[in-house]
Amino acid sequence: MRWPKMSLFNHLSLVKDTRSYINQRYDLVDILFLILAAVVSGQNGWAEIQQFGELRLDWLRKFRPFSNGIPRRHTICRII
Repeated sequence: MRWPKMSLFNHLSLVKDTRSYINQRYDLVDILFLILAAVVSGQNGWAEIQQFGELRLDWLRKFRPFSNGIPRRHTICRII
């Protein structure tokens, strides 16, 4: 049996979003991608992840829309 090819974003989209509708301003896949990209780049902590996203938003948008920009560190913390 052959397994279908899945991209990173396909895998991230499998994570169940348990946030209430009112708390879904930022797309969960966007946030997870931001966290992965920041951590792989050596960032530590919520503030550094937020700063990474703010400084590299144009690059991040090559892969995901980030329609509402980069979430604040408190939002990143709640997701994790």
